Amino acid sequence: MAIDGGSECAGSEPYLDEHVKYIPRELVGSHGSKCETRYECYLIELQLNFQYDEKPRNILLAVHERLDNDLENFNFDLNVDRGKVAVNVKDVGYFTLSPDEVAICQQFQVALFGILLKHNLDKLHNDGLTMFNYLLLPFLSANDEISVDWKCIYAVLYPKRSSLNEHTDRCSSEGDRYRVHTKNGLVCSCMLENALVCTPHNGHIYCTKGFLDGIDGNSCFNPKNGESITYKDHFKKSHGICLQFERQNLLHGKHMFTVQNYLQRSRNPNKKENSKSSCELPPEFCSIIMSPIPISTLYSFSLLPSIMHRIESMILAVNLRSVPMLHSNENVVIPTLKGFIRNEEFDLKTWIIPGTKSGYEVSSWKKVYIGATRKIKSKVVADVVEALIGAYLVAGGEKAALSYMSWLGINVDFVNVPYMRTFNVKAEEHINVNYLESLLKYKFHDASLLVEALTHGSYMRPEIPGRLEFLGDAVLDYLMTLHLYYKYDGLSPGLLTDLWSASVNNNCYAQSAIRAGLYKHILHLSPDLKRNIEEIVLGDVMESIAGAIYIDSGCDKERVFESMRPLVEPLVTLETLGLHPIRELNELCQKMQYHFDKPVVSRKNGMTYVTAEVEAKGDVHKASRYASDRKISAEKLACKDVLKTLKESVSQQFN
Repeated sequence: MAIDGGSECAGSEPYLDEHVKYIPRELVGSHGSKCETRYECYLIELQLNFQYDEKPRNILLAVHERLDNDLENFNFDLNVDRGKVAVNVKDVGYFTLSPDEVAICQQFQVALFGILLKHNLDKLHNDGLTMFNYLLLPFLSANDEISVDWKCIYAVLYPKRSSLNEHTDRCSSEGDRYRVHTKNGLVCSCMLENALVCTPHNGHIYCTKGFLDGIDGNSCFNPKNGESITYKDHFKKSHGICLQFERQNLLHGKHMFTVQNYLQRSRNPNKKENSKSSCELPPEFCSIIMSPIPISTLYSFSLLPSIMHRIESMILAVNLRSVPMLHSNENVVIPTLKGFIRNEEFDLKTWIIPGTKSGYEVSSWKKVYIGATRKIKSKVVADVVEALIGAYLVAGGEKAALSYMSWLGINVDFVNVPYMRTFNVKAEEHINVNYLESLLKYKFHDASLLVEALTHGSYMRPEIPGRLEFLGDAVLDYLMTLHLYYKYDGLSPGLLTDLWSASVNNNCYAQSAIRAGLYKHILHLSPDLKRNIEEIVLGDVMESIAGAIYIDSGCDKERVFESMRPLVEPLVTLETLGLHPIRELNELCQKMQYHFDKPVVSRKNGMTYVTAEVEAKGDVHKASRYASDRKISAEKLACKDVLKTLKESVSQQFN
C-alpha cells in the first residue's frame, strides 16, 4: 500500500531515516536438496469482467511453507485497461517435485518473466543461493489431484525436446500437419500453433495462434493507404526481405502482452485494444523461442507480477499481526514496525523474478528476510500507526485497538472513574429538566451534569468551565468518524474528511442549537449574550451536552449518538456537501494565479487563531478567525471569508 507522507507540522522539517524492508519468509529460500521437495499449493483463479478474445488460464502458486489460515481463500481485483480481473486465491493442498522437476519449473518461469519484463531471450539459471524460491506454474483442470501443464513448462527446453521426426510421426495421423520452413530450419507445423517466436530482422517477439487458412505470400495485402499489393511485395518493400517460401501459409501472430502495474486505480476501462496487436507473420521470418505455450498462459503471466506483489503484502500483513503477540520473555528479537511499511508504489523494475538470486538475509525474527534499506519520513510512520489502530478498531473493536496501542507504548487507561462532585445542585431550580430530557430523549441520573453543560463562563458557578465541552467535542468527533466510515464504504479519505469537516464544526452545531431552541436555556450573566449570542457559544453548548450524556450514561457512546443525532440532522451527505472552503480557495488561486500563503496559526488562552491571506494582482484579501475546538475549524472560517471577498472582487472585474 502506497502511503502519501503529506505535509509536516508547521515549523518542523521532514524527518528522514533509513529503515530495512522486510520480505516474507514464505516466498524466500534456497533450493539445494537432492530429495523430493514438498510444496504447499494455492490456486490463483482469474476471471475477466469484460469481453476479450483471450481468456487467462489459472496459475498454481507453490511455496515451501503453508500460509496462514486467513490466506486459505482470499480475493482482490486487478485494474486492467479493459476493465477488472477478479483474482481468487485458494488452498488446494500440496504436491512433491523431484530436483529435476524443480529445476525445470524455475528455468521456465525465469525465462518467461525475463521475456515478458525485459524482452531478454537468455534462458537464465539460478545459482542455488538465497532466492525468491516459489513457483508459478500453468494449471490444468483436475478433479481430485493437482495437475500442472508439464508440456507447457518443458517448452523452455525448445528445441532439445522437439525432434522433427518425432513430431511428424506423431502428427501424420491427424492429416493436417506438415513441415514448415523457419529460422530454426524445418519444423512440424504443430510447433507454431502455440509458440513464442522472435523475428530477428526487427527484434520483435510474438505469440502465435496458428496458421491463417488460405493466406500466403501471394495473397492480397490491403494497407491503410488503399494500395493493393501482395504480402510478398509488402515484406520486400517494408523490410527489404524476399520471401523464399511464398506458398507457406502465414501465421496469425500477436504482439507480446505489456506487463504493467495493474494495482493502480486510475486506469482507462474504455481503452480499446491496439489495432496493431495482431499481425500476419511468414514462418520463415520466425525463430521459435518456446513451444508449445498457449497465449492464455502468456496473458496470465503478464498479470502475475501485480498479483504476487499483492499476495506478498497480504503475507506481510499476517506476519505483522503476529508481532504484538511476541513478548520479551520469548527470547526473540521483536522486529521493527518500519520494516513492514510499503510507502512506495509497486515498481516493475524492482520486482524480483522468482528463481533468481535475491540477496536478502534472514532477520533475527525468523518470519521475515531483510531487503534493501530505504528512507521513510516520520510523518509516514505516524500515518501507518494511525491506520493500524483504525484497522484493529474496525476488525476487533475498541478493546483490540487499545491493546494494540498499549503494545506500541501508547498506554490509555479507560477504567471508569466516578465523576466526583463536591457540591449539591438542585437542577430544577436552574433549568427545565423535564423539557430538556424530552428534547434529548435521555433521562439523566445526575441532572446537575446538564446544568453544567448549559452554564456559560459568565455564570458564577464552582465548576471548571469547558471540561464537558472538551470531552463532548472528542466524543462527537469519534462518533461522526465511525458513522461516516461505515456509511460510505470505499469513499476516498479526502471526501470522508470533507464530510467530517462539514459535520463536526461550530457552525453546524450552532445551527442545530438554534433549531432546537437550546440557546433559551443557557445560564449566563452576560447582558450582551442574549441579544448577540455567538456561534462559538452555541457550538460549545452542543459539545458540552454530549459530554454530559457520555458521563451520565457510563461512557455509553451509542447512547450519546442516539440523543445527539436528531439534533444535528439532517446530516451532511455527498449530495449536499459543498466544496470545502480551503480546497475551493486553493483551486481558485491556482486558476487565477493568485498568491496564497500558508495560513498563520497561533494559540492563546485555549483558542486557536488562524489568519488566511491572498494576494490577487496587487490587492490583499485577508481574514482572521478563531475557534476553541481545533485549527481546522478556524482555518475553514478564515478561508471562507477570504473566498467570499475574492469572489466579489472577481465578479466586479467581469461586470
